[in-house]
Amino acid sequence: MGIIVGFRRGVLLLLLGTALLREAFGFCTIRGQKMMNQLRFSPSNKPRRFYYATPIFSLRLPQHDKPINCIAAPMVAASDYAFRCLCRQYGVDLTFTQMLHTENLLKQETFRRNHLDLWEYTPIPAIWSREQREFLEGSKSMDDGGRLSHEQQAWTCGPVIVQLAGHDPVRVVEVAELVLEHTGGRVHGFDLNLGCPQGIARKGRYGAHLMDQDPLTACAILSALRQSLPDSVSVSAKIRLPEDPNTLPKRIIRILDTGVDFITIHGRTIRENKVAVVACHFDQIARVTALVSEYDPTIPVVANGGIEQFSDVERVRQLTNAAAVMSSEALLENPGVFALDSSLWSSRQVLNQQFLFASEYLNWCQKYPPLPGVLGQSCNIVRGHLFKILFRYLSEQPDLREKMASQHIRRLADFQQVCEELHCRYNKLSDEELDGLASSRAGSSWYRRHWSAKRIMAPLLDQQNVVISTRERKEAALSRITKLRQERLERNVVHQ
Repeated sequence: MGIIVGFRRGVLLLLLGTALLREAFGFCTIRGQKMMNQLRFSPSNKPRRFYYATPIFSLRLPQHDKPINCIAAPMVAASDYAFRCLCRQYGVDLTFTQMLHTENLLKQETFRRNHLDLWEYTPIPAIWSREQREFLEGSKSMDDGGRLSHEQQAWTCGPVIVQLAGHDPVRVVEVAELVLEHTGGRVHGFDLNLGCPQGIARKGRYGAHLMDQDPLTACAILSALRQSLPDSVSVSAKIRLPEDPNTLPKRIIRILDTGVDFITIHGRTIRENKVAVVACHFDQIARVTALVSEYDPTIPVVANGGIEQFSDVERVRQLTNAAAVMSSEALLENPGVFALDSSLWSSRQVLNQQFLFASEYLNWCQKYPPLPGVLGQSCNIVRGHLFKILFRYLSEQPDLREKMASQHIRRLADFQQVCEELHCRYNKLSDEELDGLASSRAGSSWYRRHWSAKRIMAPLLDQQNVVISTRERKEAALSRITKLRQERLERNVVHQ
């Protein structure tokens, strides 16, 4: 057994060495080299030349015969199985797991037990863990005695891609093979996280920091995954834009040369996140799409970023020529972003839909309680989702917001009770009173919590010759203070 393991590690190290030598001496595939030569010597070497390639109109996976257009992004502590079911209920074609650290998966059995909820491929546990049983204690049962309808059963399965984070090609491949064995070879694919901008990713040498600081290793990992896994399992990378737009072609070609099946590109740089967020650079995603199409027209590109509402989905596809669109933050607040056009809805309709999302998610949790994950308890996973879905309404009801954040609220029945109490308060308001509340304005959404009038809206306002009034500035400042307070409460919940 030791000889076999040693041989496999030797093969992987050989692949890594080959990839590093190729990068060190500037080698790439013949196709990639031709493209780089064209980029260097073509007199028309301008971004605009990339915008007119023929797009791939849908993404397809080897083990999945249906086209994929709408994708739920990998989200830490938020891509639990119950939420994946809710997303599929509202039109999502492909879901991702949350990002999984390869070292933790390899070394810690507890970590695997608390994170691997790939129940699309594996049997549902006959007995829930202690944390899950405590969470379900005293909860209301689902309709029809807890049995799922035929339609609901369809939402419990669908293609899933496991996202991995790491900086050691050998270890990443070992984890991929471990997960592949865990699912009986049925998992649809693996994605390498090369887009996380957080400081913890810099310390751990993964995400966007690995791509920026050590692209040779990043590409070696992708090459090792593609050469080690069966062709029936897709390999992909999720990346961000580089700080220097001139380095974008080289970055894309490097990744394509690894043999990936598709690329997801977030249209912002490593610095453009959270309070520093800016409008998504759709022109650069379009540039990537054209580059990839020129390299190999059968490789799809997925556009990520800038999806806030239903109308944005088709708009982003038109602007970028992407094969599919991925949503993360908007989907956390509005799981129906791919299916429901709420642009003409009244405040009452929006209110009722948000509480319906919350109720439906809790119903899924009653059937499939979330694993504890990185937050340590099932209740904290649920709490995080409800804070986002009901963000605008909890912001106006500080007593219920604090109650939702309290560690005394730990059971599903407790969350149901808080949601019902919150909904009841708004149901007592007339339509006119509801329309007058800040929660009825678009700017009160969780998606826009980091938006700055100076960074995001100034270009649009300049074009329209609109001036922000003093009252609007005060309201924006007050809204920001309220959101900061709520975020502090949520952080306290996580660390308690």
